[in-house]
Amino acid sequence: MNFKIIYRESIIKMFKSGMTYAALVVSLLISAFVMIFIPLIGTQMDMPKYYDSTSWTESVCQGTFSVFALSAALIGETNAISSEKIYFLSKPLKRTTFLLAKCIATLTIAFIVAFACFVILLGIAIWLMIKYDNNIFSFKKCVNPFGLFGSWISILLFSSFVATIWKYQSRGGVWIMLCFALVLIYAIIFPMYANITDSDFSKTERFWWLMIPVILYLPLGTVLSLIGANIFIKSEIES
Repeated sequence: MNFKIIYRESIIKMFKSGMTYAALVVSLLISAFVMIFIPLIGTQMDMPKYYDSTSWTESVCQGTFSVFALSAALIGETNAISSEKIYFLSKPLKRTTFLLAKCIATLTIAFIVAFACFVILLGIAIWLMIKYDNNIFSFKKCVNPFGLFGSWISILLFSSFVATIWKYQSRGGVWIMLCFALVLIYAIIFPMYANITDSDFSKTERFWWLMIPVILYLPLGTVLSLIGANIFIKSEIES
């Protein structure tokens, strides 16, 4: 038994699970809603007008931040099965190896789901660039693409690792709700106290709107993952 075997078996199992496809479908629907339907409705069928402003990041970030946290946590809990843990850990296998392989497998599927959502935004960006010469990832509009993508990765890491590790210590669904709630709270509260739709590049609110998830969820995810992993390593294996 080694890392590759656990990782491969986990990937195969998740691709056979309906919950994985449910996470993909829900993520795509919500992403399409916040990236396409909201701007169409809000600007009387004029998407270029919407994406030419700086306000598009608010709905897109609120939607994608929340849905990535939810889908990654859902996939993580689908991947973490107690009976499978009992089987694998009855073999000559280090617990740290088992846990790391499970987390990386969850992250892999979560990245696939996130990439499918990213393709929607990328398609919009390419269309607007070609047809209207409008770069939606423009620093002049205070849109920091590195912050946006960095936040996506941070949230995916946070939910994937935390939900997978802690599923072995708690009932199903608990960490799905917690990961989703922790990200949703930020996505809703921050815009209430910062003028993130201001187009003045001298303003710092939009920079922090996109960067705080990197600063917040990576350390939080690391701490929670280490605590959960330590409990997992020291726990008894049920017969």
